[in-house]
Amino acid sequence: MPRLPFTRGNRAVAAPMFCLSALAVAGAVQASTPSPQITALATRGQAPFTVHVHGLNSALGAGDESTARFEWTFGDASGSYNALVGWNAAHIYNAPGTYSLTLKVTNANRDVATRTLQVIVDPPVRGSIYVSPSGNDANSGTSASAPVRTLSRAEALLTDNKAVYLQRGAVFAGSDDLAIGKQNVLVSAYGSGSDPVIRYDNPTQFTKIFQVKDMARDVVIENIVFDSPFTPDNTIVRGMEVRGTNVTVRNCRFGNVSYAITTGGGGAYGLLTQNNVAGSLGAYYCWIEGADHTHLGNTVAESVDEHNFRFGGASRVLLAYNDLTNADKSAIWCMLGDHCYIANNRLHQGRLIVGPNFAITSPGEHFQWVVAECNEFFGAQAIMYDGAEEVTLRNNIMHADGIEAISIWGYSATRQRTTRDITIANNTVINNDSSYGKCLALGAGAASVTACNNLYAAPNLNGHSGGNVVADDPFVTGDTFRTNLWAIPKVGPRWHVLNESPLDANAWNALAETSGEVHRGFSSTDLDSSLKPTFNAGIASPFAGVFTDFYGNPRPASGSWLAGAVQGAGSPPSGSGDVNNDGVVNVNDLLAVNGAWGVCSGCAADTNHDGLVNVTDLLAVITSWE
Repeated sequence: MPRLPFTRGNRAVAAPMFCLSALAVAGAVQASTPSPQITALATRGQAPFTVHVHGLNSALGAGDESTARFEWTFGDASGSYNALVGWNAAHIYNAPGTYSLTLKVTNANRDVATRTLQVIVDPPVRGSIYVSPSGNDANSGTSASAPVRTLSRAEALLTDNKAVYLQRGAVFAGSDDLAIGKQNVLVSAYGSGSDPVIRYDNPTQFTKIFQVKDMARDVVIENIVFDSPFTPDNTIVRGMEVRGTNVTVRNCRFGNVSYAITTGGGGAYGLLTQNNVAGSLGAYYCWIEGADHTHLGNTVAESVDEHNFRFGGASRVLLAYNDLTNADKSAIWCMLGDHCYIANNRLHQGRLIVGPNFAITSPGEHFQWVVAECNEFFGAQAIMYDGAEEVTLRNNIMHADGIEAISIWGYSATRQRTTRDITIANNTVINNDSSYGKCLALGAGAASVTACNNLYAAPNLNGHSGGNVVADDPFVTGDTFRTNLWAIPKVGPRWHVLNESPLDANAWNALAETSGEVHRGFSSTDLDSSLKPTFNAGIASPFAGVFTDFYGNPRPASGSWLAGAVQGAGSPPSGSGDVNNDGVVNVNDLLAVNGAWGVCSGCAADTNHDGLVNVTDLLAVITSWE
């Protein structure tokens, strides 16, 4: 099949993305510094209040959104996730006050500019509705001493500016559910003991325990357990159906339900899910439709019949600091939509897929603009289906024993589309298997693939069945391969493959599309415990959009880089003690550690990223005091 004409989609360049000096990469032009623009869903509300923002209306001055870095700080040192990186972000403020939210934009030329926005969080003045299994629906529900008994009664009493409190230590058994169609609503827990459990026993398919309706706005749901007596599958009760605007679900647990959360059938606009824990779900943790979603620090143990996250049509989504497992399907499937930023997640077995469903689809469907960076894959692949466009994988670590680590599909005549503008930069891929494994599988007709600065540590690479780059086409015209560090096969002739023809290092390096490529016979001691090379791997060069390494250590603006995801020591820069990311280590960082003390996965105060804020993090601040 003939190669498709070279295009760059809607990138601001007209040539392949070469690995050159910082001021020349990605067609970067000498232009003005960035002009950040913060677009916010709302900037004032009652505590707890969530702000949703994105920076995609910013003028970058050079490059595009995939080669720029959008860093958000929310001015809330005691809050979780006070600093985030992504095209969009969200933050929940627990305490009343006036906060300064800052967006720092760094463009492809490493020019920097910032913009600040004020967020006002008012004291809460919500009326209360208390609910207890020992209550009475004839009660007023306005105090813990006179609670109502059922969720349906609480729903009947619910108006704007109300808080519904469920009794801790209680189990709400039966088929009672709660629909929320009001504004400024909090659903939480009261009293002492464990979080309240809603054990829903209605066997009707596709029912939901909570429903947040289209007209709802500024809703926070927290500290609730959603469960049922049913074996998890795709048809049993759903935890919640969420639509409306500015909805937050945090610190909840999901047991025997199908979907934990679905936003299908209309979408949610401004959704934050944070620090939720799901067991073995029947279907999805979240079916994503709408815009401006942020998912932070959630843990999913398994999805029996479906994927953890699946996009049914969504714009501007941030997935960060989640721990996801899916033995049979995908952890993340960016199926339909645009602008998904995937950072600092751990994917166990479940794949990352970008692109429409090839089984049920039309030629016009696609997913555009994805950045996946600083994620760790454990036996999980990254796959780009035809219809994936403008996708960047950078600074990821992939434990890929015996699998294709990265698979880029080619042109489909049936669906009349291909993959387009795929960038693979500074990833470390590890394969210790001796029977099979590929670093990069490239389908026929994939348009404009760039691979630079990657490291494939495969000490037992089988050159009979696997290889480094294995392409279905007999040529790689329009693609770019620069300063990658590939593995020398332990056996077999297939160092690389073009249309079933094996190429050794000399043949590969002779291709016009390759430059500065290095091949190494890897050993089991070539990477240290942080996966930094123990040998001189400084063959790489600055690349647009790559500003740090996997651990957050800064990459130099010029000179040589190490190939792969790890440039510096195996600890993030937050370990320096600058918890609030303001450039200095002082009493504010101490206060942030103190305020987040305890279990706090993904917190900025968790300097060593072990899921706990404790004396180790306190010492990180003290030893870095400025």
